[in-house]
Amino acid sequence: MYADSQEPAFSAPVLRINLKGRRRAPPKHKDNFVDIFELGREVAARASRSGALCSIPTRVFPHQELGLTFLIHQLDGPFHKPHGTGPNHGDPFASPDPELLVAQYPHYSLLLNKFNLLANHLLLITRRFQPQDGSLTEQDFAAFWPLLTAHDAIGFYNGGTEAGASQPHRHFQLLPGHFNTGLTGPPVNPRDADTRRLLCPRGIWLALCADDDSHRVFAAYRQACHQLALAPEHPFNLILLPQGLWLIPRSCRRVVTEVNALGFLGSLFAVNRQELDSIRQFGVVNILRQASTLPSDTGQGG
Repeated sequence: MYADSQEPAFSAPVLRINLKGRRRAPPKHKDNFVDIFELGREVAARASRSGALCSIPTRVFPHQELGLTFLIHQLDGPFHKPHGTGPNHGDPFASPDPELLVAQYPHYSLLLNKFNLLANHLLLITRRFQPQDGSLTEQDFAAFWPLLTAHDAIGFYNGGTEAGASQPHRHFQLLPGHFNTGLTGPPVNPRDADTRRLLCPRGIWLALCADDDSHRVFAAYRQACHQLALAPEHPFNLILLPQGLWLIPRSCRRVVTEVNALGFLGSLFAVNRQELDSIRQFGVVNILRQASTLPSDTGQGG
């Protein structure tokens, strides 16, 4: 039996900031529930008009392999991430762009992903710097899990550079919780055991339910780390659903293309047609298995 989390409830944001810098309370819905993805759409519409949101232009190519449909997003036209020159250019989350801010909480902020491939892609960042590599904390799950379960969302985390992390400042990622082979969500649902074994035989899946509290989820994460003998410095991907947790050890950042947690949800990125063709030729399943297989691995996970 686990006690209730000590972290304040995360179902409603403290404030929202519009483009003119004026603070106003977020709209309340039935039973005072605030939909973070609805807020995200409103903020994204304004940020797109102002240029603060820089969605990556891509063409999406479905790829069938071993009974699964993957989506390969190929860069469509020139795109370059701007390099900051201010005091926080090495850590853009140190002073987040207020035009991307969706909500603020006592120890975390919820932002739009500035360079997004998928719509409604949100980031939950620590307000004080915490490293992206290393072990996650109970406070992290006290923040992340209630948001995820309240919105039936898909959560994921890239634990370190070799796991696909693009920033050193700790950030969790959220997508609306629907899996499909269209353009609105990742296509591969890891709740299926055969899919998990195919893509990452060494990964650990532990079942959860939305009624579990964050203490239970943190304990499940620690148990998965123990089962994998995962050292704190070892890179990993974490995929978190209201139904379960999937911990994936990583061996390298790149196999044909760069791979992060979205790859294990069926979405990959190609910078050009040559890389798209290489992904198809090598095979997405081979890419994911090589990116998550360690030379010392001898066991099988769930």
